[in-house]
Amino acid sequence: GRAPAPPPRLGVAVADAAALVRAANLSGDLGLIVIDAATGETLEALNADRALAPASVAKLPTALYALSVLGPDARFETVVRAAGRVEGGRLQGDLVLAGGGDPELDTEALAALARAAAERVGVVEGRFVADASAGAAIPAIDPTQPPEAAYNPSVGALNLNFNRVRLAWERRGGAVDVAVQAYAAGLAPPVSTVTVALAPADCACPTFALAAAEDREAWSVRESALTGTGSVFLPVRAPARYAAEVFRDAAGAAGLALPVAEVSRATVAGERLAAHRSRTTAAMTADMLRFSTNLTAESLGLAATAALGQPGADLAASGRAMADWADGVAGGRPGDGGFVFLNHSGLSGETRATPRRMAEFLRAATHAGLAALTPERRIDGAPPGARLRAKTGTMDFVRGLAGWIETPSGRTLVFAWFANDLERRDATRGMGRRPPGAIPWRDRAVELERKLIASWIARFG
Repeated sequence: GRAPAPPPRLGVAVADAAALVRAANLSGDLGLIVIDAATGETLEALNADRALAPASVAKLPTALYALSVLGPDARFETVVRAAGRVEGGRLQGDLVLAGGGDPELDTEALAALARAAAERVGVVEGRFVADASAGAAIPAIDPTQPPEAAYNPSVGALNLNFNRVRLAWERRGGAVDVAVQAYAAGLAPPVSTVTVALAPADCACPTFALAAAEDREAWSVRESALTGTGSVFLPVRAPARYAAEVFRDAAGAAGLALPVAEVSRATVAGERLAAHRSRTTAAMTADMLRFSTNLTAESLGLAATAALGQPGADLAASGRAMADWADGVAGGRPGDGGFVFLNHSGLSGETRATPRRMAEFLRAATHAGLAALTPERRIDGAPPGARLRAKTGTMDFVRGLAGWIETPSGRTLVFAWFANDLERRDATRGMGRRPPGAIPWRDRAVELERKLIASWIARFG
């Protein structure tokens, strides 16, 4: 008979994981596992039970947590209420903007909600209240991140534009014009509850510094950092106040004058005047996995924990509830260290997962719709019929990837791999810039990742 066909050439030598890891010369710790999705057979493993930081790979359990507990068709609502009687277009009481935790609410949707409210009410005799009671009030996902990190926003009941503002600038001669905007596609009104002042070029101060006052967030930006014309997003720490300002301005443009909002952490009841409904959980989850949006992950995770009736007033408590749930899905024992979540986005150097537990979780989730929502990624040099659906995770000196590989033979592999150099990460925290060596380390990790996947397809496909 014929000799067996040689394995497909994928641009790398078909070596086992241990050989590839040795050749990569990657500092720190790593672990990996690949299993057969149909049988559960472990095909290759290296430090598979080592607890490592997964970064945004943690969003895979978050996605299934939200889909399973909330349901794929669940939506968040942002509501305008009349806390008083409405007669002849006059509200004899308070107008209430009540958040429901929608992570995707943007300026355009909020302006449409303000216009809808203005169609029902022309005069408000009482207060304007921003009701932020339906959820946690978390100033930042991970307090250890740089203050200007827009990927580390606040989380609350009233969120807007992923709780970011856009700082835009234009240098004209020796002067710099700056603007702070509630930026969304097609609409970017100015904001006054977040301000920016320029610090002298020779101030010997950080590029970005934040001072939170009672009525605003005041940023100081070193002028020399703003060259030419450009823009950058900055995180918002008091999202309810921010959303209320944008709503108030939009209502005023529609003819409804409102006083400055009072933010309330107590529920303010009243007649429903108008509402905005978010996209479905399934739609938000798919984009969360595609774009790795941290606010969406935290909002969905907190909502799922609340729906379970679990204590989850803060991210750490909600993360523990999700870890226990995910351990059960994977067939593990809650609290055994397979999953340790401090939040739902993975934005923490203290979150942990073992490659084995992550792969076991994904194998259990294979037929629960999660694979179909996970983005497909290119495999360099892959043979026809090979497909990869996976979620990446990246922080300084942290890299991970987990998901499903469909091989040309029709076999499905489930895998997880994590690499950490947490000693170097901890030693370079607070530098105010990308730590030396972080980019070359990441590039070596990504190259190792590529070779591992090619090897698995060649040997197990």
